[in-house]
Amino acid sequence: MEPRHVLAIQALFNLVSYAIVLRAFVWPRLRGLPRGAALQPLVAFHFVRTLGLFALYPAMTSERVAASRWAHHVAAGDALTVALAWAAVLALRTKPRLGVALAWAMNTVGTLDVLNAGRNAAAERIVDGPIGPHALVLAFGVPALVVTHVAIYGVLLRREPVRTLAPPPG
Repeated sequence: MEPRHVLAIQALFNLVSYAIVLRAFVWPRLRGLPRGAALQPLVAFHFVRTLGLFALYPAMTSERVAASRWAHHVAAGDALTVALAWAAVLALRTKPRLGVALAWAMNTVGTLDVLNAGRNAAAERIVDGPIGPHALVLAFGVPALVVTHVAIYGVLLRREPVRTLAPPPG
């Protein structure tokens, strides 16, 4: 079996595994929380995207991969997503409306980054050659990011109860 097929199978299995964990163990705990509280751990998970900078490090990928457009886009997109995640988590704790807006920004940028990385990886045939230890990021990390992006959209799009001030009794 070719290494790219092994990598694809691992990524698919991990995607399914993470989705099961989210659905069975995480979502039931987040479902009852207010939007801001439910978003915090999901958004904070994206702090790990600093791993994307390893794409630029030849010892973690290869000379060819580290010099590719794919690697530079991954590093820039992940760095921007991490910065937005930091800002979103901090704001969710102090200014919830701003935090929700930043969570939307982080999730949109992060999702587009994942899609762009996939497109560039295919166009540049990144996994057709050696990619070194960075294969672990692709097989284990990216599926987790995809699952958390979907979960974040789920929290952002859910209906929140409208809180109104009830008139005083009597």
